[in-house]
Amino acid sequence: MRCHSVRGIRGVLCLAALAGAALVLDPSPAGAQSTYGAVVGVLTDSTKAVVPGAPVTLKEVQTNVTRATTSAPDGSYEFLNLTQGRYQVQVEAGGFNKRATEPFLVAARQTVRLDIELQTAGRSEEVTVSGAAPLINTENPTISGSKTSRELQELPFTFRTANTSPVDTIAVLPEVQKGATQSDFSLSGGQVYQNEVSVDGISTTNVRRNGIGEGGRNVFPSVEGIEEIRVSSINNNAEFAQAGDITTITKPGTNQWRGSGFFNFNNEGLNANPNYFSRSIPNKSDNKNYGGSLSGPIIRNKTFFFATYERLHIARTGVASATVPEADFRAGNFARLATPILDPRTGQAFPGNVIPTSRINPVSAIILDKYIAAPNEGAALNRYSIDATEVSNQVDLRIDHNFSSTHTAFVRISGKNWSRFSPTKDHSAGPQTN
Repeated sequence: MRCHSVRGIRGVLCLAALAGAALVLDPSPAGAQSTYGAVVGVLTDSTKAVVPGAPVTLKEVQTNVTRATTSAPDGSYEFLNLTQGRYQVQVEAGGFNKRATEPFLVAARQTVRLDIELQTAGRSEEVTVSGAAPLINTENPTISGSKTSRELQELPFTFRTANTSPVDTIAVLPEVQKGATQSDFSLSGGQVYQNEVSVDGISTTNVRRNGIGEGGRNVFPSVEGIEEIRVSSINNNAEFAQAGDITTITKPGTNQWRGSGFFNFNNEGLNANPNYFSRSIPNKSDNKNYGGSLSGPIIRNKTFFFATYERLHIARTGVASATVPEADFRAGNFARLATPILDPRTGQAFPGNVIPTSRINPVSAIILDKYIAAPNEGAALNRYSIDATEVSNQVDLRIDHNFSSTHTAFVRISGKNWSRFSPTKDHSAGPQTN
């Protein structure tokens, strides 16, 4: 099966069919990286002795999906392969009060340690542990940093006025240095081609050069649908193959119906005039970025969806220069040229290197007059401005399903098209000093 185009609904259906065929026909393990987190800890009593065989329950508070285990002989417990979300741990053991933690966040590839001390049963039937997950990573030596959904939406980033890709936001994270081009990043002093890039664990690394690459900016989902962007370096896990890693995790749906809307606006009245040498040159810049999201349950406690739509509309002028025929050349006067201008009828040079007006083709004269501007800056230079419009539409849909407490699956479909319209007008621009 081959998809010749991925635009529109037919393209999305074709991609979905290809993905389904790959799942059915290829039983080999997928070459993806883990994005899961973990919760680990040790149960002790008030004398610091370990508590084995105690039932421990972990609940994702936004979907009510639960897992259960019992503490090992050394009092330890662990919950592995957790999707990002907000979790709560509960412990019920004979002879002890019921213990429950407040909800805490588990991020992508984060291991959260929660050591819980149980109290001997007394008057209180349940004790809530108010301490949240520790901020310092004590479980592995990897250096990492991240931007959450709230930070991406509320911090004063300006990338949405030029592109919907959130790539530029990682430049403000620790251990990240900007490369020579817009899409190059160095992590912890490494080379820009030593980075693995993935979205929901699926590699989006540029195949020609490790890293994001120029075309890779458009594979990121809308900011409205991003749960977290995380970069990690120094002693990175071997599964990532590179010294640095850039991971993007999308938002799953929950049991609660939620929606959002946004509108970002930027125009020339909010910016400095880039044509400060000559204010007569048009300075049009009108950027509108808007969209929204909707999420909720399809089957409560089982199946959830999260959908986003984002549109970026950019209307602006650009100033450029072109070399054009000078006034005497436009009239057919080439007297100042040493090279003779030959008459195609006779093969002899025109007298004085001047083409008679009667010999100038009328069609050529019309084209020269209507479509090739006369010099307006210097002898053979015309400075002009062009009105141009760029439009981007992006749709992202994620569906999560919980088969059981230990078996889950999700499907994500993303589509983005970027259109550039031909110039609609030519504006002659006056002289500009550089």
